[in-house]
Amino acid sequence: MQCFHKKRQLWSREEKSLALSIYYKSPATYRLLLNKLKFALPSISTIRLWLRVVHLSTGINQSIISRLREKVKCMSSAEKQAVLLFDEISIKKHLQYSSPHDFIEGFEDLGVLGRTSRIGTQVMVFMVRGLILKWKLPVAYYVSAGSMKSSSLKILLIDVVKSLLEIGLQIHSVICDQGSNNRAVFRELGVTTEFPFFYVNDKKIYALFDTPHLIKSVRNTLLKGNIHINNKEVSFDDIRKFYDLDKTNKIRANVKLTDSHINPNAFEKMKVKLATQIFSHKLATGLETVVQTGEIKSKTMENTAQFLKKMNTLFDILNSRLLKDENPYRRPLSVRNPKVENVLRESLQWVSEWKVLNPKTKKERKNIYCISGLQHTIRGVLEIWSDLREEGYSFLLTSRLQQDLLEKLFSAVRSKGGFNFNPSCASVRASLQFNIFMGLQQPPETKNCETGDDISLDLGDPNQTKPLLLREHELQQALETEDLASSSSNTDEEYVPPTLEFSESLETCSIYYVAGYLLYKIINKFKCKICENILSDDSEIPLGDKKELLIVFRDYGRESSEKVQHLKRPSEYLARVVKLTVEVFYYIINKYKHCCNIMTILKNRVETEIKRQWGEWFRNDQCLEHRKFATKFLLGILLLKVVKWYRAELKGAAKRTGGEILSKSSGHHIKKVRNY
Repeated sequence: MQCFHKKRQLWSREEKSLALSIYYKSPATYRLLLNKLKFALPSISTIRLWLRVVHLSTGINQSIISRLREKVKCMSSAEKQAVLLFDEISIKKHLQYSSPHDFIEGFEDLGVLGRTSRIGTQVMVFMVRGLILKWKLPVAYYVSAGSMKSSSLKILLIDVVKSLLEIGLQIHSVICDQGSNNRAVFRELGVTTEFPFFYVNDKKIYALFDTPHLIKSVRNTLLKGNIHINNKEVSFDDIRKFYDLDKTNKIRANVKLTDSHINPNAFEKMKVKLATQIFSHKLATGLETVVQTGEIKSKTMENTAQFLKKMNTLFDILNSRLLKDENPYRRPLSVRNPKVENVLRESLQWVSEWKVLNPKTKKERKNIYCISGLQHTIRGVLEIWSDLREEGYSFLLTSRLQQDLLEKLFSAVRSKGGFNFNPSCASVRASLQFNIFMGLQQPPETKNCETGDDISLDLGDPNQTKPLLLREHELQQALETEDLASSSSNTDEEYVPPTLEFSESLETCSIYYVAGYLLYKIINKFKCKICENILSDDSEIPLGDKKELLIVFRDYGRESSEKVQHLKRPSEYLARVVKLTVEVFYYIINKYKHCCNIMTILKNRVETEIKRQWGEWFRNDQCLEHRKFATKFLLGILLLKVVKWYRAELKGAAKRTGGEILSKSSGHHIKKVRNY
């Protein structure tokens, strides 16, 4: 733009998009680029002129509908297949006069249902998205005082669906979360679990609940009490017990599991990621491993592991995004892949068998909406796929039956002009107008902050004093002692050379699993047959050997064969090196976590100790470079994970998974990191 745009030349579509994107994120930045730095950008008056092409107002905007009608005329049959999403965003109570519309903005405004004198606190947004091909467009919004009543929402929902059907779009489904007003609307429309659809203009419209919201609700239900399935009990206490054991190990079987997963607060309960990481294949295999090693005695542990596996598979099927995926359950519903459809039908029957009992009366609770909602959505997805298949379509990506695009739109609304968690009604309208015409529906990647008056120190200027980045005295002090055993006399914690024997435990299984991952990285990077022969074990796993249970359980898609098919199986030699490296790492990080050049210190001290106890690892041969890479790579993983656990402790989001750090806010006393 700066090099090729000439004066008196029309702005291209790409230039318009870039200019509007910058102005959308920060008008102040745009003025700086335009006025101070003299960038070749459209003037602010031109930007405003572009945005005045259509005035967005509450209700169904006829200008948008007319433009969409012209667009639909050019669409193929596949492009016309669509779904309608709707959800609410909270706004602050704020009134502002709008001169283009000549009214005070911020009062309750329900479009065709009229305006009231009540001040709005919620904005209901309707968005249409393609079901087969990727496209999206917000088509209407309404302002309500509190959550919109189901009677009003029903009228507005049917009105929007009719408008979209009349212009030629084929609306297959409406999708929302399980808010009480949304459930009430579906009931009023005659939607049930057995018949998850209603009719508009003789067109069958399926009513679905958003899958990620359902997954969160199932997790929250399990947090409150056990789930019973065919006389088998599933308990969240099993996950707590596993976490309490796993976090004490130096090498963890599930590094992502934190206290936020086990004891989530009100805000953390809304995070989909925390729920899906509970219902994961990785956590399920961890539970299966401790059952086999006998470290945790629980009657329900095996049931819980199977429940997590099935939930993981169910979410994969309802969240397919790619036509081709290594995981067969993340592939779309397809005429070429009937296995996915069969598993989904089995899951429908499985969910119908769930029961949650009242802890006092031991009677079944009937108000667990996520169970009926999950059945409702699964049956709706299957019927939508059946209809599409009859119309000649060969696949259905189930992630397109979610309202994630609305969540991203709300993130974009809140990011207008910086972080604005509680925008006003006028701000929402302006943001929607931007997003409708320029497609700026991307969530913010960074947070905004105020800039101070300080001048940044230019490290590249030789005339300025260079800060001491390498603290040579600390580095030399850390490296001058070659033998850890001889240096332990001056420390609070005596270094004890670790035993390289393995016990049947979760930590041993984790060490073998990490060693297998390290072997994969070596082979993938160097393609070395010598390393592969020495560091891997291709023999069949003995039935009585429990050291490699985690590899066996996580060998996704493995058949009944005793031979590992997809993961790398390390030799005992490599597993011992990994164990020694981990032991030395935690001893060193306890002493030198506050020092600069921490990786240099770790690398030198670990190499010294390995040479002393396992000298052949660093023997001078053609594979020395490969083994040095493996050592450094493992140290990098350990360091990043430890820092992550330290950070979690400082934020107060997790328990002591990373050890005790600064325990006194007024002093500088540092306690030693607890081994885990």
